[in-house]
Formats: sequence, structure tokens, C-alpha cells
Amino acid sequence: MNLSDTRRTRLTVAAVAVVLLVGGFIFAFVRSEPAIQSAVVAGFGAMFLAIYSFAEQQKRAQQEAHRAEKVAAYSEFYNIMFQILKLSNEGGSVKEYLAGDDIKQIMFRFIRNVLFYGSPEVLITCSNWMHGSGAVGDGERMLNVGRLLLAMRKDIGLSNSKLDAQKIIGFITREKPQQ
Repeated sequence: MNLSDTRRTRLTVAAVAVVLLVGGFIFAFVRSEPAIQSAVVAGFGAMFLAIYSFAEQQKRAQQEAHRAEKVAAYSEFYNIMFQILKLSNEGGSVKEYLAGDDIKQIMFRFIRNVLFYGSPEVLITCSNWMHGSGAVGDGERMLNVGRLLLAMRKDIGLSNSKLDAQKIIGFITREKPQQ
């Protein structure tokens, strides 16, 4: 008997045991008194709710743990955007800033973290921004930045109600950040 046959035999025995147990339970349940039936149903309901609550709590805990990592990663991108805005408002050289080694390291970390922590929407939007056509400052490229900022906000649980990429970019380009 090889490993596959052993596994198949074990599965068959387990399936037969489950069928017999369930059948026996149903037989005993149907023949029991209504008070016992009510208690059994309530017990199974409580067990189901406890398991469901535990699973939801675990899911929320995992999402919260990842949220902190996402906020840190996305903050780097926000810092870059506002540094570019500051330089352009002050007449500084955005091209020199973008050509620097520091920005390359920050972008490498950002992309690594987006791949690791970002939602599929953030990954796709980031790719569209990175590989989009047009020069820096081009309208479509700027809209892709706005879309990326919106996707990041959504990914960390913030509301984007009544916001779109144009409103985000309009806010960024019209408002001067406080220093």
C-alpha cells in the first residue's frame, strides 16, 4: 500500500465516521424533548458566534498591525510630494531634488513597502503613476498622483467621500503647506 492509498483509506474512514456521528446526532436530536432541542440549538448558535467573533477580532488585529506599516510607507511618499511642492513654491530645483541619491533610496523603500503592504488598488495605481506617460507636471501624471494619494488614504481606512483625484491635486497645488 503506497502513501496515496493510505491517505485515501484514512479519508474514507474519516468520512464514514463523520456521517455516522452526524446521523446519530440527528437521530438523538429529533427524539429528544423540545427543551433539550432548544438548548442544543442555542449552544450551537453561541459556539458559532464565538468562533465568528474570534475570527473577526483576529482579522482586525492583523489589519491594524499592517495599518501602522502602511502609514509609515505612505508617509514617505507624502513627504516627497510636499518637498517637491515646497521647492516649486520657493523656486528651488525640483529636478536636482529628484536626481539626488536620497530620493532614490526613499523611492526604493517606498516601492518595496508598497509591494509588501499595499492593497491591490495601491499597487495598480502606483504602477500607473510610475509608468504613466507624460512629463513631470503633466496633467495626466498629476491626476495619477492624485489617484495614488486617494488609494493610499482608502487603504489606511480614511474616507474619500466627496473627493476625487482632481480635488486632491487642486488642494495640493493651491494650498501652500505650513512650515
